[in-house]
Formats: sequence, C-alpha cells, structure tokens
Amino acid sequence: MASSGSQLPEQIDENFLLCGICCERYKNPKILPCLHSFCEPCLGKLADEMGAITCPVCRMLSHRLLRFHEYMAAKSSDPASVQPPVYCNTHQDYQVEFYCDTCNSTICLKCTAFDHSKPEHLYRFVKDAAKEFTKNLHVVIDKVKVKESEANNSKLKVQQIVESLAKCFKEKRKA
Repeated sequence: MASSGSQLPEQIDENFLLCGICCERYKNPKILPCLHSFCEPCLGKLADEMGAITCPVCRMLSHRLLRFHEYMAAKSSDPASVQPPVYCNTHQDYQVEFYCDTCNSTICLKCTAFDHSKPEHLYRFVKDAAKEFTKNLHVVIDKVKVKESEANNSKLKVQQIVESLAKCFKEKRKA
C-alpha cells in the first residue's frame, strides 16, 4: 500500500503534466475552451495569422489566442465573442444558437426544426435574448442597490439605538 501511494506523484507527473504537443512537462500551461491543456509556446506555433487555433486533440475550431488587453476589450464590447461555444443538451454536435421563450431554454438549430417548432414555440437568437436579459439585469441591480442603501441606513439606526441603550444602561447601573 505504501509503495503505491509514493508512486502517485510520479504517475500524475507522467499522465497529467505533459504537453500533448511537445510531450514535455508544461511550460506556462494554457487551457483551451475545450479544456485541453498545452504549453503556451506550443500553442503559439499552432496559431494562424488571426490567432485561431485548432485543438490538436479534439480538432475544435473555436480557439483564438488573444493578448490580455485584446481579451478585455472584446469582453467589454461583445462578451459572447470570448466565451467558449455551448452545445445543445439534446443534440450534442450542435451549438446553441437560439433561446426558446416558450420553454425558457437554449436550443440549437435542430431543436427549432423538431422539438421547438413554430407556431407552438417562440424562439429568437441567443444574442438577442441575452441583450434583453442584460437590460432587465440592470433594473434588478438598481433595485438591489436601493435595498442595500435602505439596509445600511437601518443598520446605522439600530447601531445608534444600541449605543443609546448601552449608555442608558451604564448610567442606570451607576445610580
């Protein structure tokens, strides 16, 4: 038993800490949206002129290398552009592209034809639904800020009352 436990770090090192491209221990490891990991220098060699990378393991094409400032700019202007693709729960090979308002769920193109067909189901592009939800989120955040302010004011009033009662209690104790 003791010998198998002492071999575990070596097995982990061999199995999990090696880059699948250069077959050496990771040098500045990076994780792609598909969750496969590689060395940063190896990924740099795979990137095309646009910074796009095809994962050598799963051949997924959604990967782009961005510098940090490029990522932050893209995230603030179009957050969906830097998110990994989301695949349909029903049709695993299809990316989610639509939001079904009838079912309150994300769906793929195949779902719109078979499981969520019109006129029974109303759906729209995920991006459009996300914009609406974002607007609604701002309204909710504003309401929460008002409640937070009210709670802070109530907390201050309670603290003042507690201090006043403590002062009264001390005076009564002295008398």
